[in-house]
Amino acid sequence: MKINEYTLTARSHPYLADHEVGGALVLPVVMALEWFAEAAREVDPAAEVLEIGDVKVYRKLVIEDFGGAGTTVRVQCARQDRLLTLDLFTAPGKPPHYRAHGLLGHTRNGSLRGREHPRGLVPWVDDEFYDGRTLFHGPSFQVLRALTGFSDSGAIGTLTGSKAAGWGGRDWHTDPALMDGGLQIAVLWAELELGGASLPMSVGGYRVHRAGLATGPVTCVVWARRIHDVEAECDIAFFDEDGGLRAELFNVSLILRP
Repeated sequence: MKINEYTLTARSHPYLADHEVGGALVLPVVMALEWFAEAAREVDPAAEVLEIGDVKVYRKLVIEDFGGAGTTVRVQCARQDRLLTLDLFTAPGKPPHYRAHGLLGHTRNGSLRGREHPRGLVPWVDDEFYDGRTLFHGPSFQVLRALTGFSDSGAIGTLTGSKAAGWGGRDWHTDPALMDGGLQIAVLWAELELGGASLPMSVGGYRVHRAGLATGPVTCVVWARRIHDVEAECDIAFFDEDGGLRAELFNVSLILRP
């Protein structure tokens, strides 16, 4: 069993200052995905397929004393054959804020590649995406560049990633700002379907096809799965300029905010 530690401060992770929800800095789920992917790769760097599944947000993680000593988070990775159990928590003995399972060398989900794009898209008429309410994100997370349109079957938009947003040159295993941008499009789609702002609370699967940061604009496609009362579910795919599939998010659950 291995544990990785990360201390989150304004100096080490300045971009997190732009993820403030209700007056508190909250760790975005995309950072948990990045650290889970890092832990999984450390276990088996040669694995041809890496899929992080069953991602659950049990409770929000508020970053305290961001301008000073910061908050330390820990990612624990336990392996049994090809299955990894991944937990993110703040201190030994405390319950996890995030939990997921990693699959090495095989997957649970079929690829989104080749799926027909959502039908009946209606153009987005507002030039302003970040209204401070539905999309509350500050500049470091404002990666949404264009919206092709929305319908009850999904949405399509154009994103940039962490590199364009100035997140720094560390060795990234995923592109967190890009993944957050996909969730932002999903949140806008869910608002039209549910009638209010929502937050992503679980991800059925996350598959990385191209590791590291995107170098140019990325097309993001959201497909509706299920809409019910206070919850909407969707799949999300990210395609690079050359048409190559960069990443996939399966069965993303968005829950209306209280």
